[in-house]
Order: sequence, then C-alpha cells, then structure tokens
Amino acid sequence: MQYMIPILLVTDNKREVKKYLKAISKEEDLFFEITPLSGQYSINEVREVIGETKIYFKQRRIYLFQDFHASSLEAQNTFLKVLEEPPHLVQFILTTNNPNSLLSTIRSRTKIINLGNKPILELDNNIKAALLTLIKEKKLNILSDIKFILKTKEDCLKILDQIILFFKGRLTVDKNSAAILKEILKKKYLVESNNLNPQLTIDHILIFIGKTYNMK
Repeated sequence: MQYMIPILLVTDNKREVKKYLKAISKEEDLFFEITPLSGQYSINEVREVIGETKIYFKQRRIYLFQDFHASSLEAQNTFLKVLEEPPHLVQFILTTNNPNSLLSTIRSRTKIINLGNKPILELDNNIKAALLTLIKEKKLNILSDIKFILKTKEDCLKILDQIILFFKGRLTVDKNSAAILKEILKKKYLVESNNLNPQLTIDHILIFIGKTYNMK
C-alpha cells in the first residue's frame, strides 16, 4: 500500500496553488476539488470525502481543500484520523493563508509548504496581554481598556487571526477555548463575506469572551 503524506500549502494565491498542482500531477491522476456548500467545510462534508476515499482505485486521487481554515473545529477533528493514515493512493492537499489558524494536530499530520514565502503568524505580545487581562480580571468593564481600533476589513481579519491563535494555544488547558474558537471562526467567515461590520465584530467577540468566563 502506498502511503502519501498529506500536504498543507501556505498561500492565499490560488495561481500558486494551480502551479504547484500542475507540477506534481500526472495525466492519469484523478483530481477532486472539494468546495464547501456554505462557505465553511462541515463535519458531514468531510465525512463524505472520507467515505469516498475508502473505495479502491488504481489511479492516484488528489483531493484539494482550498482555504481549509474555513472549517469547523468538528470538521478538523473528524479529518485527523484519515490524515494520519490516508487510504491507498490518496493525496490530500489543504491550503491556508495561515497554518496557525488550524489545529496543531492538523499541522503535525501534514507536510507544510510555504508557497507565498510569507512568515508564519506569531502571536502579538500586546494582544496576548490584552486577552489574558480580559480573562483574568473577572469584570466586563475591562473591555474599555482593550482598544482594537480598526480602519479596514483587513485590520479586523488580522486581529481575528491573532485571537484565534491565542485560543488555539489554550485548547488543551482551557475548556472554554473550543466554544470561543467556534464563534470567532463563524464571525470571521461573515466578515470575509462582507456581511459584518469589522469594528462591531471585534467588539462582539470581546464581549462574547467576557461572558464566556462569567465576568460581572
């Protein structure tokens, strides 16, 4: 049985993804691009793909998941086992603009290739300190001291990525992190779709975090 290491392409440039696929593909390969129905990969969509890959084929099958950071935590967790032991001649390729927006267990089961030559996102110390303060102060009025001033949608997405990175680092030690991440990922998708105001989104997320920790 031929085992193929799953690949995680780090880029937001779809042309680079196409160039990479062309370079590694052969004429006899079967190619499938998985597109989420709602803009976010669901657990059912991931399960459906896993079921398909268990059917035997002589040709190599390539499954592409563009922007896999747009997936629920449940969908990512469902994918873990098959990424660890992919079926015969099945090549999974995921793309993301930031590997830290995915579960660390997803990253550890893939070969990470940075196509954009951009540095991997590191957690900003000021944002980390602000979020720790929000969690530990046990009162909502601390929100007035945490100012995330946003001018553009891109500013909002950068802050959301930082908050996602912070709480993903706490998944194993903080039972509240999963619920917070689920809410942030949902709101991030809506911001990307231009359906939410960036500043109001950040304000909502901070209030949601505060309420999650039962602050008064």
